[in-house]
This record gives sequence, C-alpha cells and structure tokens, in this order.
Amino acid sequence: MACTVCTESFTQVVTPDGASIVLEKISRNYTDTLSAAAGWSMEEAKEQTIEAGNYILVYEGAVLEGWGGQALRVADKPGTEHLIEAAEKANAVVALVSCAVSGGWMGAQPNRAGALGVQAFLKKAGVNTPGVNVPGCPANPEWLVAVLADVIVLEKL
Repeated sequence: MACTVCTESFTQVVTPDGASIVLEKISRNYTDTLSAAAGWSMEEAKEQTIEAGNYILVYEGAVLEGWGGQALRVADKPGTEHLIEAAEKANAVVALVSCAVSGGWMGAQPNRAGALGVQAFLKKAGVNTPGVNVPGCPANPEWLVAVLADVIVLEKL
C-alpha cells in the first residue's frame, strides 16, 4: 500500500543525483516503480536477490495484515509473506515514508485492512533484522541517501 511518492522523490535527490545512484551505485533488482521487468520475471529477480543475500530492503507503504494478509496479494500470495521472506535475509530494512513507519493514513480507524508499520509487523512476525525508520510524506530523499551510505559504506545502523 504505497503511492510511489517516495520513489519519485528519491529520483529528485541532488547530490549524488538520483540517476547516478540508481544506474551506477546500487542494484535495484526489485522495484515496482523503477523496474523494466514485470510479472513473473520481476518475481524471479526478487527470488534471486533474496537467495544471493547481502542486500538492503527499502520498503515503501504500509503493511496490510487484514483478512489474514489477503488485503494485499502479490504474485499469488499475501504481501506479508513477501515482506517476511525479504526481511529475514536482508542486511537491514529501511521503512521509507510515514506509511511504512507507522501505517500512515491507512492505519487510521476503522483500519479494516490492518495497516501498520514495517518494524511493528516484523516484530510481531519474529523477524529481527536491523531496521531504520525514515518518516515523512514524501520522505526527504537526502535522508534515504544518508541512511544507505551509513549502511553500505560505514556498515552502521
């Protein structure tokens, strides 16, 4: 449950510019907004990335637990299962934007979709991967660059 505003704001970062980051500095094997792949080829790229390990998971949007995780289905299974699989093997999980941090406006009552933040969901699911919350709507793209630099270059959270 994301609106892609954070991916779009990330492309507006000034130094280093978004294009350089995306094309030269990081591999974005799985991103619904910036990927040329679609459908099962996209899911295959995600599975290969998880299997290889050594990645940072940047998650935009609220996690939807409603209806047994069926409030959001991706590639024929609940979105919550995808998040658990990806988070368990990640070096770190970055919750990007207020919806990913706290459930955002989707978490407001009556909250039938069971929206909540990534860290809260992972804690409930027993996933102990280190995490960073980057709030805002949209999140400041410079903040994401700084977090990625800390995690990748300095190996710190």
